Amino acid sequence: MTTKLPPGPTTPRFVQAIFALTQPSRGMHRMRERYGDSFMVNVPVFGHALVISDPAEIKQLFQTSTDIAENVEPNLGRILGPGSMFALKGEAHRAQRKLLVPPFHGRKLAAFEQIIEDETVREMRSWPEGRPFPVMPSTMRITLNAILRAVFGAEGAEFDELRDLLPEMVTVGSRIVLLPIPRGRMPRWTPWGRFRAMRRQYDAVINRLIDKAGDLDERNDVLAMMLQSRYDDGSAMTRGEIADQLLALLAAGHETTATTLAWVVERLRRHPKVLRPRARTSW
Repeated sequence: MTTKLPPGPTTPRFVQAIFALTQPSRGMHRMRERYGDSFMVNVPVFGHALVISDPAEIKQLFQTSTDIAENVEPNLGRILGPGSMFALKGEAHRAQRKLLVPPFHGRKLAAFEQIIEDETVREMRSWPEGRPFPVMPSTMRITLNAILRAVFGAEGAEFDELRDLLPEMVTVGSRIVLLPIPRGRMPRWTPWGRFRAMRRQYDAVINRLIDKAGDLDERNDVLAMMLQSRYDDGSAMTRGEIADQLLALLAAGHETTATTLAWVVERLRRHPKVLRPRARTSW
């Protein structure tokens, strides 16, 4: 059976790579306008890839069994680590998923509400009145601080170090994800060298958090739950697996949630009538 693939740009792979790195969002919109809801791209590392944007097709893909549509290879596991959910598949993916579902059960999530409220109120106190200001930096700080407390269980020196380290680490990682990763040592001034140095610093902080974990029964953060979890054979998650999964949770939930919150603020600003009765109720 022959499958006909949709059209796409015919420029050389390295040209498409430059386009993807320099204009990631605008470039996708331009290709969709030119080629339609589905089109092919050809970029380094991933090679020929199909891009879809139709909601019905996206829903169908998400609902398709992993036996038919497996995770793309290579994937974000190259950056987030071999123990992250992005890198795992098959039985290994199911085993990790089984361990990670309980911390995000409805009753467990309720324990995070106060953390999120505290970080939101603290940040909103710094908002100026009577003049426009960019909301995205604030929502980025809210989500990062909430994730560090609720997911990493970080406080004190480890909290401060991760708060300074992780935004830059994720930014550098996102820039090299479409590039081949060289083997061997790389100079610190290269993107790969910088990322590996930051990853070593990150692993050291996570090791300190694990060493200082204390009484896990008195904690509700995701790290504590990971340390208590056990596979079906009774074994615990390794430190490398924990570090990879925490980084994956940050990458999946930080900027995405911050963008959504900023969009909500923008919508409420355009529709103040929706906000006023809720503001009065909150008082």
